[in-house]
Amino acid sequence: MTQPEPPHAWPGAPSPPGPPGPLGALGPPAPTAPTEEERLLGAAAYLMTFIGAWIIGPLVIYFWKGKTSRFVAFHAIQATVVTAWLLALSIGAAVFMWLWMLLFVRIGFDLYLPAVTIGGLLALVPVVLVAVAAWKAFQGKSWAIPIFGRVTRSFLNASSAQPPGGLPQAGAPGTPQAGPPPPPPPQGGGAGGR
Repeated sequence: MTQPEPPHAWPGAPSPPGPPGPLGALGPPAPTAPTEEERLLGAAAYLMTFIGAWIIGPLVIYFWKGKTSRFVAFHAIQATVVTAWLLALSIGAAVFMWLWMLLFVRIGFDLYLPAVTIGGLLALVPVVLVAVAAWKAFQGKSWAIPIFGRVTRSFLNASSAQPPGGLPQAGAPGTPQAGPPPPPPPQGGGAGGR
């Protein structure tokens, strides 16, 4: 039986270990709910998409409060990933529509209205996803947008594995140790040969 994820942790994050001894078998301590400030910052990270702050707004929130709150970090990074995708999609759609217009100036406008209608409906999908994510963050839930949540989790799991400063600590496994260089390999002939 799996335990539900704590509301302050990003989805898929490992739970903190319980206390040592027989009480540790009961599981991790009860998680704390996100504060009102954390919920507002999580929702604001998404809503900045609508006011034109795009990628800069969620990144400012992440660097301001993301290091102290996993809830804020999850929503700020997910908002950044979603808005980066929206920006790329918008540029691609603009180029596509420009090429579409050039093509149909020559052959007619029979397919122009269906193309604009389909493009408009497709543009509503990310808007709805961002609005739902903002609402869930305001409610204090770490809702992962289907594709973008996976990218966000992998980024946050990778960044949480690094010690502060992003550099490995001396003495950690796989870290080169300071000291004299190894001796050079032996010179000369081996068995047989000349």
